[in-house]
Amino acid sequence: MKWDYDKLDYGYVLHRLPDGAWWHLHFARSGLEYDCQLLRGATLVLAAVQCFAAGVLAVSEQFVLTLDGEGVELPDEALLLDFDWGCKPDDSKLQADARAFQQNVMPLLHDSRDFQKAVWEIVDRQQHLRMVASDKLEPRATSAK
Repeated sequence: MKWDYDKLDYGYVLHRLPDGAWWHLHFARSGLEYDCQLLRGATLVLAAVQCFAAGVLAVSEQFVLTLDGEGVELPDEALLLDFDWGCKPDDSKLQADARAFQQNVMPLLHDSRDFQKAVWEIVDRQQHLRMVASDKLEPRATSAK
């Protein structure tokens, strides 16, 4: 996967379509915590993949993935996705967490076959490759990273 933007707060363009639309990958802190095999520990970060047209108009549903590449289909009120977690000037801990994610986790995701396959299944077929087990996601613990 070649991501052509390197700022966590804006996400990554995955694929540009001939009509000018693009598939976008963004990372968010969520209201859910799960044990991530890739990170070998708990996390509350999820990935979102969505297609946009000119004017940043969503032209696909939003597909949510764990960092292990498992699809998550829950209502927005359960997910509580926060896409702005890397750009809150009044919260130095969140900014540090976002920088650490960018420096330490992004290379793992870039090299993860499972994550890559899951993302491209969405881009190519607009469906999840596999779904997360229903008991894997739990409400966020205050000490999660």
